[in-house]
Amino acid sequence: MPSPFPGMDPYIEVSHRWTGFHNAFMVACAQQLNQRLPPNYIARIEERLQVLSEEEERELGVVPDSVVLDEPMETFLQVQRFPDERVICAVEMLSPSNKSGKGRSAYLAKRFEYRHQHVNLVEIDLLLGGQRVPLLAPLPTGHYFTLVTRAPTRHQCEVYAWSVRDLLATVPVPLDDQSGDVPLDLKGAFDAVWDGFRYEMVVRYNEPPPAQFSATDRAWVIDRAAAREKDE
Repeated sequence: MPSPFPGMDPYIEVSHRWTGFHNAFMVACAQQLNQRLPPNYIARIEERLQVLSEEEERELGVVPDSVVLDEPMETFLQVQRFPDERVICAVEMLSPSNKSGKGRSAYLAKRFEYRHQHVNLVEIDLLLGGQRVPLLAPLPTGHYFTLVTRAPTRHQCEVYAWSVRDLLATVPVPLDDQSGDVPLDLKGAFDAVWDGFRYEMVVRYNEPPPAQFSATDRAWVIDRAAAREKDE
């Protein structure tokens, strides 16, 4: 059964299913890109240690100076050009850790590093909670965003915005001057994850939706969720 929402399902954010969704979504994006990239490019899954927010530490039961046996990792993509294996573009999906506390500082440092290494950057933000990445101009109206920063114009970015009522967008993944852009269909990636990992069985719609919705959007979201609960 598909999600009751046309694009991003906000209940993934409040159902404590984000980490699995994040990682699966990155895999789906890599698979899609590898079908579309020129022959001398590859989209690779990479991992780094996740810097947890205080809230995430509490949820995981982490206490100061404790030994964490399974350190949490978060995934991101690197698009490499061969044969020189140069990283041409990074595709990041923001996590709760990237948007608050120590994790946000670590992510902003990584973002700065991309810019000064002349790497194109695609940042996908499908979370309502936490702080958005800092920009010189206000973001347009929307619930979800993708920012595309091209290395030659690294102090500017293209902003793609859409609401919970909209389909997820198709956004460009910049390569080099000769190869241009490759489209990344976020809706296609979402559907692949939802269907492939049976999210209809684990996402629960009896939770309150994210608090960041306006009253009108919140009522619309609750109505969609209630209709799904009734169908089940």
